[in-house]
Amino acid sequence: MAASNQMRASLFDLHKAENFPIEGDALKDPQKLSSYFVRLTDHQERRLTGLRRASQFKGLLKKKNKLMRVVDDTLQIVEEEVFRLDNDFDLLIDSENFHILRPNAFEAMGKLNEAILDVVPTNVNHIQQSIPFLDFENVESYASQRPRAARYLASIRSQNLRGINRSALQALCKKTGVELKADRGKLTVNERYILDFLEVLDRRRYVDELDPKTPECYRAASRKKIVP
Repeated sequence: MAASNQMRASLFDLHKAENFPIEGDALKDPQKLSSYFVRLTDHQERRLTGLRRASQFKGLLKKKNKLMRVVDDTLQIVEEEVFRLDNDFDLLIDSENFHILRPNAFEAMGKLNEAILDVVPTNVNHIQQSIPFLDFENVESYASQRPRAARYLASIRSQNLRGINRSALQALCKKTGVELKADRGKLTVNERYILDFLEVLDRRRYVDELDPKTPECYRAASRKKIVP
């Protein structure tokens, strides 16, 4: 992703940090905690950092949630405030990579929405050079205020774009319900269809034509290239 150094810097700083000061009173007010992390190290001193937003682990603070504990063969209600850790992490960081399970949490913890929006002009310029027959002026304006569209642009930029054929793109847009129009020799898209159009460029819209009489249009949740 473009500007990855800018986006990942704050979280890599956490991963590399040493000698954290211990805050013994941190759990006195768990409601103020926004996230937590764990650091794991193997016998070769390789480090793995797992981070999780504190959206679930404070659930047991609610009065309606009660815990029981066994004391001297009897059950007792736990009166003090308790929080629970979650079963997994939103993202994992090693010395070279981010392993992201929940992108929204990744953006929130790394404050990446702003960074993603900031690089929209750079990503649009790169895409425009690779696909000169498209006019991205209104796309850039739209995406500069919408993180979802900005993420699509960042993903599109990372792909091989120079082989995109104008006629093939127009045909796929027509089949998947995206309206394009020609203006001064370039293709433009109405603001109403910009997100749909970006899904097409990001290989997230496709048509199933197993039955030629009733083709079906789908949106892919994820993409994995099949190599025959």
